[in-house]
Amino acid sequence: MDCCIYETDSDYKARVVIDVLKEENILTYSVNMGLQNLYGDSKLWTGSDLIVGEIKIYVKEEDYEKAKQIIEETTFLKNDFKTIEDDKVKKDTYIIQRSFLFSAASLLIIPFFFNLEYVIYCFKNNLKAKYILLLANVFCLVFSIVLCLGSFEYIKSIWKWNFLITSLFCIGKGITLYKKKSKLVYILLIPIILLILSYVIAEMHGIKLFV
Repeated sequence: MDCCIYETDSDYKARVVIDVLKEENILTYSVNMGLQNLYGDSKLWTGSDLIVGEIKIYVKEEDYEKAKQIIEETTFLKNDFKTIEDDKVKKDTYIIQRSFLFSAASLLIIPFFFNLEYVIYCFKNNLKAKYILLLANVFCLVFSIVLCLGSFEYIKSIWKWNFLITSLFCIGKGITLYKKKSKLVYILLIPIILLILSYVIAEMHGIKLFV
């Protein structure tokens, strides 16, 4: 199993980590390298990429302790040696960013339910953004429902985007949970099954969602 040894929003620091570990014959691979601000200035005011996420450096499990020690002994890097799992500030920022995205995506209805986990986290940890995120989430959901009531074509559009976003989210989340060997990975099949059932029911009633 591979372990995340380092996270940063700096492309330069990520490359330094890779070079330092390479000199010690430790194999690494990176995620999100070169993708920062790929979708415009997506860091906004947060310091990290809102859409893509931070650059992550991974090593093999058996190399983790050695790699950790090397990074801690490297003056340029040691003050930054914290991954999202052991840095609460970084984790809270990540949660708020994802919750903000899902709040906006609640115009598609289904992302509203995915966002509940993040909103609950914000309230449990008393984060300042909790009420703003909750209101934004509920507002987008209600606004979407009103649009659906007013337009059948909008309902079809919502269903299509719900299906696309839900499928992509479940696949991405499923890969993460699978790597962690979590049994929760199978729960992600539920929203996809529900969307497929809704499609079948619509077809049975002569409603063509993809026309």
